[in-house]
Amino acid sequence: MLRAALPLLGLPLAGAAAAEEPTQEPGSPGEPLPGLVLFRWQWHEVEAPYLVALWILVASLAKIVFHLSRKVTSVVPESCLLILLGLVLGGIVLAVAKKAEYQLEPGTFFLFLLPPIVLDSGYFMPSRLLFDNLGAILTYAVVGTLWNAFTTGWLAGLPAVREPHLSSGPRGCAGCL
Repeated sequence: MLRAALPLLGLPLAGAAAAEEPTQEPGSPGEPLPGLVLFRWQWHEVEAPYLVALWILVASLAKIVFHLSRKVTSVVPESCLLILLGLVLGGIVLAVAKKAEYQLEPGTFFLFLLPPIVLDSGYFMPSRLLFDNLGAILTYAVVGTLWNAFTTGWLAGLPAVREPHLSSGPRGCAGCL
C-alpha cells in the first residue's frame, strides 16, 4: 500500500518542478539554482507573531521562576520584577543592535499582550480586597474618565481659540486633530 502511494506523492512535486522554467543561466554568479523551492525563510512575514510568542514565553518563564522564589517576591512584587526584566532585556537588545530593531505597535499590544495581563490580574485578585476598596476604585474610574474627557475636549478646542480660521471648516475643531 505504501509503495503504491509513493509515486502519487511525488507527482505534485514533479509537476511543480517541470512547470518552473529558469530565467537565467544556471551558472551565473549570485543567482539561485533553478528548481523546486521546498523551504524559504521570510522573516518579515513571521516577525510579529514570533516576537510576541517569544515575549510571552520569556515572561511566562520569568513569572514561574519569580513565583518559585518566595524570598525575592516577598520584598518586590512579581509585576515589578517583570517590568525590570523587560527593561534589562530591552537594554541588552538595544546595546547589541545599536538601534531599535522592533517597535511595538499599538494593535499588537492591545490584541495580544494586554488581555493576558488584565485577565491574570482579575483572576488572581482576592475578591475581599476588591469589595473593600470598591468605592475608591469607582471614584478613581469616574474621576479619571471625566478628567480625560474634559482635558481632551479642552486641548481639541485650544487651536480654535488661538487661530479662529481653523474652526471654520466643515469639521470644525476636529479638523485640526
